[in-house]
Amino acid sequence: MEFTQTTQKTQKTQKTQKTQGKRTGKLGLAGACLSALALTMALVPGAAQAQTTTTTATAAPVEQQLYGTSQWGTFPIVNSVGATGVSFDGQTARMTGAFAKNGTSNWTFGALQRTTLASIQSAAIEVRFGQSGWKDDELVLEYSVDNWATVQRLASFGPGSPPPVALTTHTFSGLERVISTPTQANAVAFRFRGGARVGATDTITLQLDQVRLVVRGA
Repeated sequence: MEFTQTTQKTQKTQKTQKTQGKRTGKLGLAGACLSALALTMALVPGAAQAQTTTTTATAAPVEQQLYGTSQWGTFPIVNSVGATGVSFDGQTARMTGAFAKNGTSNWTFGALQRTTLASIQSAAIEVRFGQSGWKDDELVLEYSVDNWATVQRLASFGPGSPPPVALTTHTFSGLERVISTPTQANAVAFRFRGGARVGATDTITLQLDQVRLVVRGA
């Protein structure tokens, strides 16, 4: 009887030792895993940190309005100073003539104020003018950035689209495809030109407040 009890105690002791051994082994394995994870986090920068995004503020574009300072044309200019202000102020210069007589008669504006921008993001030409005496001849608005070696058409007025009688501001935007650099902006020239004649030549009186180049950039 004593032998049996001793044997049972011995078996219980052996089972307890095995269980403790298994627990110790599991704890050792868990510790090893934690140590490996800590080592990985130490070796890989930012492994346990949230990714940081840096946002850089972008300055708003600067706008400059550059007005014409010089004008010349086929016919005499009356009150030329009326078209030399640095705003659309209602003061006008006038030119009267048969613009469509030969297709080359013009009123040209150049030497616009120079831009101080280092880059151009957008460009537009604005002209405020009116007329009297027009019937049906074509009147063309054009500009150039290379002294008229290349001519860019802005608008053409004719029987289906008459030029304005009262002073009206016309804006032609999206010109940055041509006026894409400060050098080109500083070379802009603008003109009215007589186009195709329809029947007898019209004698037109153009009234111009001003023409300006509006550029935005940095």
